[in-house]
Amino acid sequence: MKRIIFTLALSAILTLSFAQKTVVNSIADGNWLMPTTWDCTCIPATSDNVIIHNNVTLNTNWVVTSGSVTINPSASLVKDNLVRTWALNGGTFTNHGTFTVDQVANYSGTILNTGIMTVNHAFLNNDSLKNSGTISNVDSLQNNHFLVNNTGGKMTVTNLWNNESMNNVGKLYLVYFLNTHSFINNGYLQSNKFLNTDSCSINDSVMVYMDFMNTGNMKVSANVLFDVTHNFLNGDSLTHDAYFTNNGHVLIGNDFTNLDTIKGSTGYFCIASYSTNHGYIGGTVDICDQTPLGGPPYIDLNTGTITTSVTSCTQACNAGIIDNSPENSSVIVYPNPFNNELSFEFSGNVPLNSKIKLSIFDMLGQVVLSDVYTVGKISIERNNMKNGIYFYQLQTSAGLYTGKIIAE
Repeated sequence: MKRIIFTLALSAILTLSFAQKTVVNSIADGNWLMPTTWDCTCIPATSDNVIIHNNVTLNTNWVVTSGSVTINPSASLVKDNLVRTWALNGGTFTNHGTFTVDQVANYSGTILNTGIMTVNHAFLNNDSLKNSGTISNVDSLQNNHFLVNNTGGKMTVTNLWNNESMNNVGKLYLVYFLNTHSFINNGYLQSNKFLNTDSCSINDSVMVYMDFMNTGNMKVSANVLFDVTHNFLNGDSLTHDAYFTNNGHVLIGNDFTNLDTIKGSTGYFCIASYSTNHGYIGGTVDICDQTPLGGPPYIDLNTGTITTSVTSCTQACNAGIIDNSPENSSVIVYPNPFNNELSFEFSGNVPLNSKIKLSIFDMLGQVVLSDVYTVGKISIERNNMKNGIYFYQLQTSAGLYTGKIIAE
């Protein structure tokens, strides 16, 4: 998984004297550094309580210290054409409107978002981040303390590293997800790649469009779908203490490998391709390889232990290849499989003539096509794409859409 690197440089932060904290309201559209934008006819101090009622342009880097900044509904704080950083160091920031910057650093304080927040590059959270709105376009987000994506919350991030406590109740659209501490999914999660090295509880649907690897402790709750369209690996090569508990429905579109411990009671694994067990599989979990090399238990290669309580193919098993996720209902991909030309057509969720970035990856995660379009229907030629499975990613104003395509 791509290593997430954050470079959050706070240069040219406006330094003001720490006078008595006051309430400053915007009274007109204008620049942050323009005194006529504010009712105090001044430039707000970093310790003031600032309330934005208008459309304010952020023409400086800024840090909130002991004060607060609130953007009201229908108001906005949007950066100018330079790279801008927004930071908290003891203060609070609440967005109910529109907020756009390049970098956010929350060293100490609380960020509450119920509006639309766009962060073009890096987002560092060392304290509290609570989202009930939309956070989008983030290249790298690192959570080192507490992050909750509430009901109604939507986050679109290329690289997300959770290094402390994270709870998702809304929707997460990721490309790379690394969990190194505690993650609870009570909403919807989709990611191209997913690596868990610590504690993870899956209580609602997860779609992994490429590879999944668990080296920590993961549990999938009863009746929950965990769909991995490429390879599934449970195993820690160093300490051999990877533990995967499956009480739900794990679908694997390619290879299944277990090196450590898998247990379950009501769950099953549905495997489309090759299956290998070098560890321990126990409980009453069901294992079903759709392309078995032999009879029960349906594991192609077993050098470990599979207890007699483990069942084989007692439930319907169909680890399909074509993505029909309702999350992708706004995108029609046809024909799929395709020979020479492939088309992507959008429903009304994506505004016509909006910018759409299309990226196509091969099975190794290498980019084979990347381009930006401004039409409601995209058609591409196959060119040098070899026969096989590919993965697409569409970045639109309405969200991130991903899925599988087959060239034949």
